[in-house]
Amino acid sequence: MALRLSHVRRSCASADALDSDEGAALLDGLASAISVATVDFMQYPESYYFEDVDENMALPRHLGYAAALAEQAATARHLDVRLAGSVLGTALADLAESLDGRFLHTNGPARQVFAAYAVDHDPNSHGE
Repeated sequence: MALRLSHVRRSCASADALDSDEGAALLDGLASAISVATVDFMQYPESYYFEDVDENMALPRHLGYAAALAEQAATARHLDVRLAGSVLGTALADLAESLDGRFLHTNGPARQVFAAYAVDHDPNSHGE
């Protein structure tokens, strides 16, 4: 999922390109993958501590972008994009709640939780 988010981000997909049937399918697929990740963190909490050396495969680096995609979808012309964006936003909120409740304890909104998750997994911040 992190790699897929990285692909979308690095492709610099325009708002118009995402406001399409294909954009809706992309957002729906991301929502599904986020849901799987949430279950994985709940069932295998040790996976929170795994760190990916390749930044393109590091989930903490891409969740803020996923949240931005969900927010962008809320203003799309296509109803399916708005729906898929809403589902993605809900999946991200569930993931944030799970991460915050088990590991981070920010008691903040999803974006704050994702920022804390990214800092917690920044190899340059350990030991500071």
